[in-house]
Amino acid sequence: MSGVTSEIRQRIIDAAEKLHAADPAKPPKVDDVRKLAKVAMGDASSVMKEWRQQKLMPVKRIEEEAPSEIQIEARTLVSQIWTTAKDQAEAKLREAEARYTEERAEAEQLRSELSDACDSLQQ
Repeated sequence: MSGVTSEIRQRIIDAAEKLHAADPAKPPKVDDVRKLAKVAMGDASSVMKEWRQQKLMPVKRIEEEAPSEIQIEARTLVSQIWTTAKDQAEAKLREAEARYTEERAEAEQLRSELSDACDSLQQ
């Protein structure tokens, strides 16, 4: 981006758009934009160059689908990722279930020991 301030850049673009809307058949002249925007010729020239590139050369998009080989590879990759994620989730679930079972057994053993201790105190 050139040394043109954003305020001056916007004035130049606004002037160019206004002149272009008045006569869409031809792009506005730099001098006309400069006069309307009340800016220096160098600023108008550099911003107008960019404006013309954006306005007159719109971005072209590719409208075709990806080749079948790429689609097949993409599906294979997605399937592998899903399988890995599922395997990891199932492993973590098994670990959590094992910890739960172990903690439950420990809690049951403590409960049994407490019950036995209470029974022996009551006798």
